[in-house]
Amino acid sequence: TNFPLLKFLIDTELPILISLGLVSWDEIHRIKDFFNSHDAWSRVTLMHCVSQYPTPLEHAALNLIDELRGLDVKVGLSDHSGDIAVPLRAIAMGVDTIEVHLAPHKKFFGPDTAASLLSDDLAFLVTMANKWNLLDSSPVSRENMYSRSEETRKIFKKGVYWKTDLPKAHTVILDDLAFLKPSSEISAMDYLEVIGKKTLAPVKAKSPV
Repeated sequence: TNFPLLKFLIDTELPILISLGLVSWDEIHRIKDFFNSHDAWSRVTLMHCVSQYPTPLEHAALNLIDELRGLDVKVGLSDHSGDIAVPLRAIAMGVDTIEVHLAPHKKFFGPDTAASLLSDDLAFLVTMANKWNLLDSSPVSRENMYSRSEETRKIFKKGVYWKTDLPKAHTVILDDLAFLKPSSEISAMDYLEVIGKKTLAPVKAKSPV
């Protein structure tokens, strides 16, 4: 809410992160209007923040991330929970930026230690972020996915098989059929086409229809 400072930052022409832990909804709208008046809103990332140290999980309020997205702005998380679950969940929600506190160990002296992650947590967080970015940036059509799994489908799809030995001229009922892997000439999807037909010859159990 320090508008003289914000104006100084606008003049740098650099990207700007604004933490919202102590900012009301009305003030957020005033901030947006201020940046728009200087044609700089596109450079802003609003950082969802809860100013409790540490922040209990039930107070993390990640639902407000989607509310901030309604302002047509990039959204990040400034986290003080000290729990890796919070930034992981925020990354899964698609935030643009994560800011966390970091401590060398949990017995480290200082008021922020309880609200901090450890280096192993941060490394895991970065690994997950990179993997999720890859997942999000690699869309595949169902047709493409299907073509890649065609050979596997032959192994795992169920076909229609005979459950028991049957004589010639037997009228087929549902209880005569078994639905087994691998796929056979008749898919389990089409089993009704067999019901009511007559066998042209004796058939053996576990052989495909």
